[in-house]
Amino acid sequence: MLKNQSEAGPSAMELDELARLITLMERGGISELQIEDNGNVLRLKSVTGSALCDVPPAKGVHPANIMMGVEKQTSTPQGAQPATPKQHVIKAETFGILHLMPSPDAAPYIVVGQDIVVGQQIGLIEAMKVFSPVKASHAGRVTEIAVSNGAEVEPGQPLVVLA
Repeated sequence: MLKNQSEAGPSAMELDELARLITLMERGGISELQIEDNGNVLRLKSVTGSALCDVPPAKGVHPANIMMGVEKQTSTPQGAQPATPKQHVIKAETFGILHLMPSPDAAPYIVVGQDIVVGQQIGLIEAMKVFSPVKASHAGRVTEIAVSNGAEVEPGQPLVVLA
């Protein structure tokens, strides 16, 4: 798997391996891939045809120096609080009909005011009789559900706002 990056940056082998994973995702129609190795987690997520990587870069390594088309997000240092609370918007990744409840007579997956965690299912998008789960990409409190149950959605459309 990918090794820890040194301050000098990733090796050519690491970049080749990352590029190979991205290519396999694109060719195989895989929208999300998560790999865990020795306590390191690499999560690749395809968004409108390009793979995104949300593993923080190694110290001193700028994301632009790693690989074009791969986005790396840095996290707030442990114990540090962000200057202002940020809102996060969970957006649709595909076209389809949004279902906010697992079945017509069931309780909704989420409600305004509810605290949710990363990876928690917040709905389903149905396309051609295939149901794809919509999962939270951020943790937070639901402040707004931007679409109604049964609404048609398209990629990039805001679904839920978190604080």
